[in-house]
Amino acid sequence: MDLIELWRIAQVFLGIGLIIFVHEAGHFLAARWCDVRVDVFSLGFGPPIFSWQRGDTVYQVAIVPLGGYVKMAGEEPGEEESGPAPGDLRSKTVGQRFLIFSGGVIMNVVFGLVVFPILFWVGVPFTQPLVGNPTPGGPAWQAGLEDGTRVLEVNGQKVITFPEILNEVALGNPETCELLIQRPGSEVTESITVKPERSPTRGLFELGFPPALDPENKVIVEEGSPAALAGVASGDKWISTESGRPGDSIAEAVMAATGAGEPISATFERAPYADETTPGGTLVIGEQYAVTISPREGVADGTPLVGVITASDLVKATRGAEWSALGVQAGDRITSINGAPVLWIRDLEDALNGQAGPLLITVDRDGQDSVYTVSPGSGLNADDIALGSAETERRVRIVSRSAAAAAGLQDGDEILMVGDVSIDSQATLLRALKGKTEQGAPAALTISRVHNGQPEELEIEVSAAPIAPLVYGIGFQRAEYIYSEKNPWDATTVGCGACLKFLKDSWLTLRGIATDRVPGKNVGGPIAIGVIAHSFASVSLTKFFFFLCVLSMNLAFLNVLPIPLLDGGHLFFLLIEKLKGSPVSDKVMGYSQLAGLVLIGFIFVFIIYNDVARTVG
Repeated sequence: MDLIELWRIAQVFLGIGLIIFVHEAGHFLAARWCDVRVDVFSLGFGPPIFSWQRGDTVYQVAIVPLGGYVKMAGEEPGEEESGPAPGDLRSKTVGQRFLIFSGGVIMNVVFGLVVFPILFWVGVPFTQPLVGNPTPGGPAWQAGLEDGTRVLEVNGQKVITFPEILNEVALGNPETCELLIQRPGSEVTESITVKPERSPTRGLFELGFPPALDPENKVIVEEGSPAALAGVASGDKWISTESGRPGDSIAEAVMAATGAGEPISATFERAPYADETTPGGTLVIGEQYAVTISPREGVADGTPLVGVITASDLVKATRGAEWSALGVQAGDRITSINGAPVLWIRDLEDALNGQAGPLLITVDRDGQDSVYTVSPGSGLNADDIALGSAETERRVRIVSRSAAAAAGLQDGDEILMVGDVSIDSQATLLRALKGKTEQGAPAALTISRVHNGQPEELEIEVSAAPIAPLVYGIGFQRAEYIYSEKNPWDATTVGCGACLKFLKDSWLTLRGIATDRVPGKNVGGPIAIGVIAHSFASVSLTKFFFFLCVLSMNLAFLNVLPIPLLDGGHLFFLLIEKLKGSPVSDKVMGYSQLAGLVLIGFIFVFIIYNDVARTVG
């Protein structure tokens, strides 16, 4: 662990400690303002690591860094034997006590109101609100969104970062989502309506697209990797590559080459640099160079796998008019083109992109084959059709360098049996292979393979094994930018708006959890906070303080909830006292605090479980 990493870890502890300090300082200052004696000001819980006393107050840093507290004289019931003393909390009016207990929340909000505008004035690095390649068949794909589309607003809310798009969709109307967009290369704004879908993995409503890659194809290179040894550096631009098919983007070509384990010959443009061999260090811009990156084999220490993927020829969805005009619809199976089997979308892409004459596309609908003739210039595009695997699919594709490839399995083989288990669906196939893998036993496969136009049965034994990754050490950066408002007034407006937005999002998230629109598994605790804080600290100081502002607003919201032991619980009882003219009884207060302790304990265990499950899983 180097000094930079140690400093980032220190930043995390110092930053989170700062937010706790701000909160507790709010209580402390309010108490002193109201002439309440403060006995202890503590960052953390439990035994003190170190402490000192000044006046009536003991200041300490305690061993458990999960919060803090301010202990005031007369705060606990029964502390006074002959009535509250002038400096005791209970001697103060309801209004004064309300100010004291709300002081932490007020200071957390003030922290955001002050720091957010400064950050937006200086500039904060964010992931741009650009659409990546939409998932075929998903809502964004159906709506015709393209890679590189800029999202300006979601449901009327301005967005400046990609995560804001996800939040607005997840917390918005699940039936419809209004987007204001600019398509790639256009300055014209356009409004479109998209219907979100619930993600089967995250459980959140989404539109089905990742963040976009850097529009200039800037790369990130791992130190000591084959790409680095070839002379490529992070920040260089990928100009062209000899790999891939005609019409492929650079990212698609690179993905195909790395999937096949092939060397990559490419041309790059260096990031601007100062040439120290010239007087004054002349700035060099636009220097291009050509390299070949040959991968090295990594360590095969992952999960043992057989290495088969079920074929995908089932039409999940189409868009546009061309496929519908041909007669293809969702639920059909595109089984072959000119007699060659279709095992996944690339087979369809290759046939359409390389079309020189008529294509005969065989489509299975409810067990009946239909053959459609497609002439050149038909307008059919593989980008306008989404393919998936049918439930009854038994044909497979073989993962490169896998145990299945080593055993001699081939693309298009149909697995009939695994051991003595007859395969009637892809679910049965996956269960049977998983069972053999978990047992550590070889899988005896009975397959059907087409040879010279005729199917023949073969017996092949496969022993699952980890797949050694091929390491290139290069990838594409995400589309990042520095967002800033040069006018201080505009920065203040955006900053104050961010405070309100994060408070509103906290409420919508809580409501979403209560109504099962937001799965509880997405809630994080101390581990998640530490991981996120560390990742933000790795980017820049302004990004790290942006996270601290978000954390401060979340802390303000959580503490105002009417849960006994939290600030909001005290405020709730003060409102009751104001309405009824007297405090609630010590008995009621005691039972409520016990209930609050149990609830907070349950919540803490729940979020720690989420953190551990997220880390391990």
